[in-house]
Amino acid sequence: MEAGLSEFRSHASSEEADLLDLYRRAFDDPAFHRGLAHPGAAPRPLHPWQAWIVRQVEAMMVDGTGETMTVRICRQAGKNECAATVHNRFLLRKAGPGGKMVRGAPTWKPQIVNSKRRLMEVSGRDPLFSSKYFRWAEGYIATYGHAEIHFLSTDVTANVEGATASDLLDIDEAHKTNRESYEEKFQPMTASTNAPTVLWGVAAAKRDVLYQERIRNFETGRSHRNIQITARELSKYDEQYAAHYEARLERLGSAHPVILTQYDMVDVESQGGAFKPEHIKSLLDSEHVREKEPRRFEGCEIIMVIDLAGEEEEKEDFDESYSDSHDPDSVCIFVVRVDRRRRVMDKPMCEIIDAMIYTGEKIQAAGPDDPPGVQEKIMRAMIDWQPRTVLIDSRGLGAPTASWIKRMWHREVIAYAATLPTVSEDIYSLYSYLHLGQLKFFRDDGSDEYRMFPQQLSNARIKFSGDLVNIHKPNRAAKIDMAKALTYIPRAVETVSSASAWGFQMRL
Repeated sequence: MEAGLSEFRSHASSEEADLLDLYRRAFDDPAFHRGLAHPGAAPRPLHPWQAWIVRQVEAMMVDGTGETMTVRICRQAGKNECAATVHNRFLLRKAGPGGKMVRGAPTWKPQIVNSKRRLMEVSGRDPLFSSKYFRWAEGYIATYGHAEIHFLSTDVTANVEGATASDLLDIDEAHKTNRESYEEKFQPMTASTNAPTVLWGVAAAKRDVLYQERIRNFETGRSHRNIQITARELSKYDEQYAAHYEARLERLGSAHPVILTQYDMVDVESQGGAFKPEHIKSLLDSEHVREKEPRRFEGCEIIMVIDLAGEEEEKEDFDESYSDSHDPDSVCIFVVRVDRRRRVMDKPMCEIIDAMIYTGEKIQAAGPDDPPGVQEKIMRAMIDWQPRTVLIDSRGLGAPTASWIKRMWHREVIAYAATLPTVSEDIYSLYSYLHLGQLKFFRDDGSDEYRMFPQQLSNARIKFSGDLVNIHKPNRAAKIDMAKALTYIPRAVETVSSASAWGFQMRL
């Protein structure tokens, strides 16, 4: 440390009585360090829990044990600020003697780019940090004197071989980090140096790098290397954060996966039921009846969502180990009445007022004298109900039908080719509607559709992949077409164009 101090004495004001003591105190106490500010600038102090975490990481960097620390901090509690402070202080402390840190994250943009930006923000406020000693090398190596931080993507396709971490291997969003990349490319970076590792993130699906290293620490007597701060704990000491957490709870509910994993630090099973009993109960706890005949509703909008069974969709939804013997999937159409006057938070009331299920039918009629196919039945329903917006599944075999509908219907048609990120968004949004009681199915009318609805919701399974979730079948025989159509409703409701007009508009 002395070499670094002597080389950079000129950083602080010459009026300082004992510059060496100032540096010592700053290096020993991250809270004091962050309390310093340039003349005329307001300091950006660390919260007590942030300063404590920084001290724990820095202590591990000098103890020579080469251990792994896991740090799970609830969202919006300053995890990234902690990491940026560690980076800034590392450059200052190692500027003279030299040292190397490797910072990894699952993606270059935005995660690595954001890490680099945060370092610059923290360093720019630090009066002990001088920009004349700072350089970027090759666009990804931050150098300050003889100290270096290499910013690298942990993506499995990234070319990162050759980097060495002499002082610290630092992995952000470790619950999303590819295990193969971490074990084959990043862990060897500490092999010759015995450098420690710190993994940052939140709870996930019990199969991620962060969870498994956390369990390993427990099993090997190093539980003191596991740091975890939940939203409930933090709320006891920070009123502003408590208000944020309560607002998220009110909006999403305590059973929402985001609340469980990112705020309460609860590790969830990688697979489980997509809909809990309280979700199904909320959907069926309704007052409105099924509408047998299409009609207008004063002050309300009508939307339609359509799930089309397709070959590609099936392959994504179940494990190939299941039997090939199964019934064909169904086409599911929901007609939804949207009342934007009855809002809870920002969610309008959505009531499913009709459901149509077609199983094993031809997509389109073979000739003019043949019975109508599913395609024609969809168009007939659209003509009858005059929906303001139609969202139709356009993956796989659904693409031609979705394209035909768009050509035939002037009004807004969303041909929705779902991807894992958008499916995850849909499911999370759907949970919010269910928690707030803003999505309802029609009352029991003795129909097959009503009987099938709760059964299909119970069939649906959810699978976690980091922060992303997907809905799928438990086996080939199970049906979840109505569950899939349900997940489309929030997207359709929230993308309705204000320019859409009423009235019959079909190309002849």
